[in-house]
Amino acid sequence: MHSEINLWFEDDLFCQVNFWFVAHLLDKGNKNNQVYLVRPQPHTPYSFGGLKESELMTTYHEKTAITELHELSDLWGAYQNGDTQKMHQIATKLADTYPFILQAVEAHIQRIPKDGALGRPMDSLRAIINELKTEEFGPVFKAFSEKESIYGFGDLQVKRLYDQLKNSLNDG
Repeated sequence: MHSEINLWFEDDLFCQVNFWFVAHLLDKGNKNNQVYLVRPQPHTPYSFGGLKESELMTTYHEKTAITELHELSDLWGAYQNGDTQKMHQIATKLADTYPFILQAVEAHIQRIPKDGALGRPMDSLRAIINELKTEEFGPVFKAFSEKESIYGFGDLQVKRLYDQLKNSLNDG
């Protein structure tokens, strides 16, 4: 059976990981489907939520056919296995068609702690707390969401990181 499948994903890492997973499932399934990617307009790459109906319709009509399901499936496999080198190689190969994937992969790699750093999200949270001179979560979350929109983290995800950071500072 032939179906048209429209995948609505934003450019942030959270959406991209889900996009790779769905592409993986589709690559393993029925190969006779036409698969399209619907992405927000360039002026709102991290949000469909603020778009009006007419903007959503325009976005839908500007969808692009996905012909690289196998490569996207491989990207999911590399993500699952923690193979950041392979992720970067695949994202670089896809960069002409999907430049936002490389940005998401690089953000993922930067969130991994190394060389004494806690990883980009935690380091950014620490800098925001110091800059705002507050430990009140609301303003910290707002600033983090603006500064690190590439991650697409919701309030509970940021709160978990925030609590980990506070606990590590209290323990150290």
